[in-house]
Amino acid sequence: MSLLLNTKCRNEYTFEGYPLLRKIASKLASILNFFEKPLIEYYCKQSTQYQPIFIIGVPRSGSTILFQVITNTFDVLYPTNLVDIFQKNFFLGFIISETLLSNRAHNCFTSFNGRTYHCGLNAPNECEDLFSNWILDFKNYIPPNKIPKTTIQEIKQIIYSVINKYKRSIIFKNLRFSLQLELISVIAPNSKFIFIKRNPLYTSQSIMLAKRREGFSENKVWYLRPSNFKGLEILNPFEQTVKQVFFLEKQIHMDLSLFPNENHLIIKYEDMFNNFESLLKEVHKFVGQNIKIRGKIKNPFLKNNNNQKLNDEDFNILKREVNRLDWDEYS
Repeated sequence: MSLLLNTKCRNEYTFEGYPLLRKIASKLASILNFFEKPLIEYYCKQSTQYQPIFIIGVPRSGSTILFQVITNTFDVLYPTNLVDIFQKNFFLGFIISETLLSNRAHNCFTSFNGRTYHCGLNAPNECEDLFSNWILDFKNYIPPNKIPKTTIQEIKQIIYSVINKYKRSIIFKNLRFSLQLELISVIAPNSKFIFIKRNPLYTSQSIMLAKRREGFSENKVWYLRPSNFKGLEILNPFEQTVKQVFFLEKQIHMDLSLFPNENHLIIKYEDMFNNFESLLKEVHKFVGQNIKIRGKIKNPFLKNNNNQKLNDEDFNILKREVNRLDWDEYS
């Protein structure tokens, strides 16, 4: 079945056949599960040499382009758009993806709200629905003791069955994980984290612009909400947005203490433009220098979006709110 590129929508390109393929895969899920389950049980019991890696951070901080650069450069596993089609059979989705796509570079460095369907089936995918199948309220913090042990065990088995079969680390980028580090410490206590941080002024500006573009209520906290989000919703839009970024980053810093220091790496968004080669070397050392570099890699065209896009009045108000907070100590 050929997948046709639909460019009718100005903000997002989609494959016209993509929803149909997902629907077919969903209908076949119970049948595929019959073949998948024994394979998961076999591989998840093997000794584990590699660990999952999670890209975490605040929305609009550059996490998607970082995900694209890392998965394109290094020979790590990652959920592709093809894997996402089979999101109810995640393990088999990887088998199909690895078989058909030959683990080649995707050379995809653009996205539309984090989606990469326009780049083809090999492009990286956030797999939003995968964990939402298990955890319905995935966008908010959930204590591990609120999740059934059987669910935790199932998630663990699926992740490690893929890792053990291909003997490579798997990297996820879904910013909802940024609020679930305590849960990850139970599922995969040796996980690694790449925490991307961007100048909070431009992160906040980008969130405000996204809310306006989507017609999202200025009184509501957008997309990823810190634990104190209800208190933020009584603030003016500028203070609310800046404090959303502040408290999300504060929570991430606190929760990373659940893992050894050597298991997390902090990356600055700005270094992707100013120190790109050094950044890649740092990431390579972190994920494992035994991990190979992919072949036929195209150099990404990276655009630094740290510039004023709000009008002068709004931008200056936002800047004042940012300067009121201590971004080194989060106090």
